[in-house]
Amino acid sequence: MAPQPTSGEWYEAIAAWPARSARAVRWAGLVFAALLGAVPLLRLLLPAPAATPAPVPAWRWADVASGQWPKALERHWQETSWLTVVLRSVHDEALRWLGVARATGLLGTFVYETMDGERFGTDQGLELLRRGMVVPVPGRVGHELPRPRLRIAPNLRFYLSYQDHERLRRDWFDAHGRVLVRLDGHGLRERPEVTALPKPAGQQRVLCLGDSYTFGWGVPEELGWVRRVEDALRTAGRDLRTINCGAAGTTCADEYAAALVHRFAALAPDAVVVGLSLNDLIPSAGLAVHGKPGEQGFGDALRGRPRQGPLDLDPSVDWVGYLLALREDEGLAAGLYGDEKPFADMWSQGGPQRDLRAMAEFCRARGLPFLVVLWPFLQGLGPGRQYPFARLHEQVAADCAAAGIALVDLWPLLREVPQEDLWVTPADMHPNPRAHALVAPAIAEALRRIWPQ
Repeated sequence: MAPQPTSGEWYEAIAAWPARSARAVRWAGLVFAALLGAVPLLRLLLPAPAATPAPVPAWRWADVASGQWPKALERHWQETSWLTVVLRSVHDEALRWLGVARATGLLGTFVYETMDGERFGTDQGLELLRRGMVVPVPGRVGHELPRPRLRIAPNLRFYLSYQDHERLRRDWFDAHGRVLVRLDGHGLRERPEVTALPKPAGQQRVLCLGDSYTFGWGVPEELGWVRRVEDALRTAGRDLRTINCGAAGTTCADEYAAALVHRFAALAPDAVVVGLSLNDLIPSAGLAVHGKPGEQGFGDALRGRPRQGPLDLDPSVDWVGYLLALREDEGLAAGLYGDEKPFADMWSQGGPQRDLRAMAEFCRARGLPFLVVLWPFLQGLGPGRQYPFARLHEQVAADCAAAGIALVDLWPLLREVPQEDLWVTPADMHPNPRAHALVAPAIAEALRRIWPQ
C-alpha cells in the first residue's frame, strides 16, 4: 500500500509513491489535459455548433434520396455523439471549476456594409442614425402612426455582411458572405417599376405586409416568400406582381393596419396578405422565447443527453399560458414590453385581434381578398423536439375563423424540419431560403382559393 501523507495536500505526496502509481497518476493528468484541449480543437474542425443539439433524424426514403438524411445524421453525430458530449462536458466542468465563463458566441453574426466595402463598428444603431440610413416613418403619431417608428431610408443600397462565411458556406451569400439590400423610393425592398403609379393597365398587385420575415432579412429578395408567391401565381398572359411592404423591426399588428390604410393602399392592390410572426402576439426575446439554459452533469453526458440550451424550453411548462398571463409590470421589468412593444397590443389584450378585423373590413369594403399568414417561432422544430406554442396557433386560427378571415398556418409545413436548417445562420434565426421555399406554395394556394382568376 502506498504511504499516506501526514500533512499537506495529496499531490505533495506523489513523489513518495511507488513509481508505478506515480506514473498512473501522471498519465491520468495528461489524459485529462488532452480532453480539455480536444474540445476547442473539435470546435475548430467541426461545422458551426447549433444553438441546440440535433436529434437523431427520422428515416424517410425521400430524405435519403435527396441527401438531407445523411446531412442530418452527420450533424447529430458531430453535435450529440457520446464522445463530443463527454468532451464538452469535461471541458465546461473544468471551466466552471476555474471560474471561467464559457464562450456562448454563435457563428454568423452580421454587420452593415456600405456599397464601397466599409463595414460598421460595434455600435451599429448609432452609426445608422449618424449616416442617415434610418429615418422616421412619415406620418403623425396617433393618426397615421400608432407610435414613432424608424425605417431604412428610401433609395438606399447596402449589404448585410455575415461573419464566418468560410465555415458556414451559405450558398445564397455572395463570395464575401453578403446579402444585398436595396430599397426603392417608397422605402420598400421592391423593384421601382412594381410600385410605380399609376398602375399599368391590366396589372394585378398583391400587397404583402409584415415584419422582417416578409422583408426577407438575410436572403436575396428574389428568394423570399413574397417573390416566390409572385412566381407561382404568374401565368401566361397574367401580369401579376407582389409588392414587398415588409418592414424590419416592426413588432405589433397595429403597425401593419396603419401602413395598409395610410401608406400602401395608394399602390392600388388587388389583394392583401399580412404576415404575422408570433413575436407580434406575445412577449419574446426577438425571434424566440428563451428559457434558462440547463446544466449537464457527467451522468447525463455518458447517457448521451445533450445540454439544454436557451431555446430548449421545459416541456412541462405551459409557455403559451405563462406568456399570455404575464403582467405588464413583470414584462416591463424583464424588458419584454416597452414603447415599441406595448402591453396593450399583445394577443392577451385583444390588440392583434382588433387589428386583423380592421384590416379585413378595410379590404372587404374595397372588394380585396385578404389573407393572414402565420409564422411559427423557428425553435422546437424537427424530429425529437417539442414545439411549445401550438396552443397559440390554435387560438389564432379560431379567432380568424370566427371573424371570417382566411388564414394559412405555416407551422405544419416546418414542424418536421430541424430548426437549424431553417435559419439564416446560428446567430440570425430569420428564415433562410429553404424556409421561404417550403412555405411559398401554401401561401400561393391559399390566395388562389380566396381569389380565383
